[in-house]
Formats: sequence, structure tokens, C-alpha cells
Amino acid sequence: MRPTTLLSTLRELEDTLATETDALRALDTPAIEAMAKKKESLNGNLRAFVDGGGKVSSEEAAILKRARGVAQSNQLLIVHARSCIRDALALVTGEKPAGYGAPRASKASAVCLDMRG
Repeated sequence: MRPTTLLSTLRELEDTLATETDALRALDTPAIEAMAKKKESLNGNLRAFVDGGGKVSSEEAAILKRARGVAQSNQLLIVHARSCIRDALALVTGEKPAGYGAPRASKASAVCLDMRG
């Protein structure tokens, strides 16, 4: 019974991640929040299986691998969206946008690299 439950949970996770991808691309905040709650619930189901010491079939392992890739892609979308929102807020408030990974309070000067050899 557990492998069927695990398989259905993994399929639901895969569907949830696909829905989350669409929500992130559309910046649909209510849908993003709903998918986060759904993932928390699914995480509890997956942890219960792991704590029970169950084995993973090859089909389940394949779904896990796909889900991991989609989750990582969604993480990149989240980082990008957060950066876009920060930059938009900076422009509205008159601050200079920091860009990806740049410290907000940094006053570092530009660095030139001579690539001519």
C-alpha cells in the first residue's frame, strides 16, 4: 500500500511544481502561496514514508529526479522575480537598483579587466 501512496504523492508533487512554475512566470502571488502550502503538506507525506523506511521503485526515483529539476528551476524563477521586484521598488523610491547578488549598501567601484593579453 505504501508504494502506491508514495507514487500518488510524488505525482501530486510533480503536478504542484508544474502549477507553481506557471504561477511564478505569471507572478500570481495567491497561486504561489497556495502551492507553497500544498508543498508543505506533501513534504509531510514524504517524510512519513522516509521515516517508515520504505524503498523507492525505479518509477518513483524517476519522478523524484524530475521533481528535483523542476524545483531547482522554480527556485531560479523565485530569485529572478525577487530581484525584479526589488529593482522596481528601488526605481520607485529613487534608489539605484542593485542587480543580481549585489550588496544593497555597497559603494564598490567598477573593475576593468584587460582581455587583450
